[in-house]
Amino acid sequence: MLADLSSWEAWLHLAGALRREGFDVVRFTRADLGRTQRVLVGMERFVFTQTHPVLLSSGSHVDVAPLFPWLKRSADVQMVDAIGAELTATAQWAEVPRLHRVHASGIAEAAIYDKWIYTGLAERAGVTVPDSRELPEQLPAGEWVLKGRVGSGGDRVRLVSSTNEVEEALRTWGSTAAQAFIQAKVGGDLWNVGGVAKDGEVLVAAAYRAFSAPDDPEGPPVDIQIQHKPDQLEATRRFVAALGYTGPFAIDFLDDGVPYLLDFNPRFFGTWAAMQSAGVDLLGAYLAVLGQPRTATTRVIDGARIPSSVTGQESIGAAWRRGRDLGRRLGPTVGPRATTVLRAQALATGRRRRAAPSVAIAYSEPWLAAMQWGGALRHEGVQVSRYTVAPLSRMQRVRQSGEELCFHETHLVLRDHEDHIEVMDPELIVEGHLDVQMTERVLAAMVPTAAWQDNPQLHHVPTTVDQALLYDKDLFVDWAGDRGLPVPQQCRPGHAPKSFPVIVKPATGYGGVGVTICHTAEELSAAVAALGGKQAVVQQFLPGRQVNVGGVAHGGRVLLAAPYEPLPSRSHPTGPPVALRTLDHPEALEVAAAALRALEYTGPFCLDLVTDSEGRMRIVDLNARVFGSWTGLQRAGLDLVGGYLHTLDLRPMPTVRAVKAGAEYDVDADPQDPLTQSLPRIMSGMVDVVGVRGVVCQTAQIVAKHARG
Repeated sequence: MLADLSSWEAWLHLAGALRREGFDVVRFTRADLGRTQRVLVGMERFVFTQTHPVLLSSGSHVDVAPLFPWLKRSADVQMVDAIGAELTATAQWAEVPRLHRVHASGIAEAAIYDKWIYTGLAERAGVTVPDSRELPEQLPAGEWVLKGRVGSGGDRVRLVSSTNEVEEALRTWGSTAAQAFIQAKVGGDLWNVGGVAKDGEVLVAAAYRAFSAPDDPEGPPVDIQIQHKPDQLEATRRFVAALGYTGPFAIDFLDDGVPYLLDFNPRFFGTWAAMQSAGVDLLGAYLAVLGQPRTATTRVIDGARIPSSVTGQESIGAAWRRGRDLGRRLGPTVGPRATTVLRAQALATGRRRRAAPSVAIAYSEPWLAAMQWGGALRHEGVQVSRYTVAPLSRMQRVRQSGEELCFHETHLVLRDHEDHIEVMDPELIVEGHLDVQMTERVLAAMVPTAAWQDNPQLHHVPTTVDQALLYDKDLFVDWAGDRGLPVPQQCRPGHAPKSFPVIVKPATGYGGVGVTICHTAEELSAAVAALGGKQAVVQQFLPGRQVNVGGVAHGGRVLLAAPYEPLPSRSHPTGPPVALRTLDHPEALEVAAAALRALEYTGPFCLDLVTDSEGRMRIVDLNARVFGSWTGLQRAGLDLVGGYLHTLDLRPMPTVRAVKAGAEYDVDADPQDPLTQSLPRIMSGMVDVVGVRGVVCQTAQIVAKHARG
């Protein structure tokens, strides 16, 4: 049984090799795989006897219950660290001692997944380790390596030099101080020792250096080089003996003349098949551990550089050649099934590395504008990645699957906790993208992360401007009022409004969700209570006409913009508009230009204004992102997509055309209108705006909306 949380070459190679030896290989993986991972795992089904995408994870926790019925049926279980840490701590695992890795007295099975515990064991066994300490309240002076006690692949490792950096890392990981520790930063070259042991005796092992692709230094190794390193092999022998360890393993060392043990991986590892092809008989030793009549042998040419992965190729041609050569080298070990998939994945890797400029869109709730924006950007040749939540119902799964037409890939890295959004992998959201369009709740979760702070080129305001202004409605209106911009009166928390009616809305939100008009103190109390733990904004209700200004700005200069009146659905008057009417409104344009200039904002925007009793426009909200009515303005002649691509240096500045006032454009369907009337009206000319993919997705959603009534 192999258990993982994503596609992994090590498992692909191992499954192919074991099936050649007559084993059935059953795979368990996570249920909420993103689109790319679903494709890769789907390709790999050909190599496994069975594949079960049923594992659920939340933060560092994985529900391992689906594995329990298979434990007594399995000759062995290979699993990634997050799963191993959970499974080996269960009573069900304890009932199957033949699967156990640790045979030394007094050491728990779960110890091999806890970096803090096994680092102490290594030190007591005479193995050199970096100075390691429990996490103190105040970080000692200097640079330290902060590590999560459980993790793999560098997913919970960060260099820190202040207590604030520690706290930020723990928030990002969703960890407590008790789940992490610090190590002194040590120098030297990174080496690995891979091998197989039985009852604390190393059967085969070799030291090697791993080399990543030149343009992806943090990515998986694409080549390895085996060398004789007696000090590292001796440290490995001592550590394995101290554990009484059985099974495959890989140990990471930093070597500056003295090898410092950094990490222990109690499983097969990514480069094992390359080592096997170089003469280190890891597979033979593993089969011997499983009771097969095999004797492992090692015949290695030191210093030879061995290919280990199909990644890192710059073109389809190079990827095809790499897949062909690696398939020939690894084929005798991993068999024809794995070789076939390996070559197919090589081609896919090469194609991805030649991808178009990339933009990310991140949201947790249904967001029509995001789907339309994705379709429009794909229509313009831009790659679009979506980051969202795992669907919780059949309806959500159907909707998300349909929307995937508008995105190149989908990653389920967000979790909605009602009062806040949890971002499981901030680095993934920012990596390789020219821009990230996010709803306010996602932006609020991203801004504090190190991944976002380390990428100021993605920020829509300069570092001198508080990014919270882009997602906190209360803060933005106060800020605008302090700069002389016209805003409504706001009621301070704990104070009663001077008069009614008032409007109540969450400080961070969008699309009219949670917006209520209150005429009495009782209604106000009920509206605030209905927001739960969310911060409430209470504003003076302005009875006049609402005017929005939608456009694109760059460095605070409005490149193109147009005022319009949002026309709401009859069934949801405070929700997103279903149509718009273009206006001639110089005052609204002037107010918007002043606000965007003060923010020094870059990107698409929509500023909401309402006329007060004296006829003066007042700012009530800012949407610092793509907005729900953008397709209507685009069809009216305002090239928002072209202006946006210009801010990313992907297109010249489009011609700015005057928008004729008084025209109406549908942007979404009102369920109260007959489908036969609303659908042709909305889709008229839409294919030129959002492309065929966007039209197909929105048509399906409109039909579904009418079916639900």
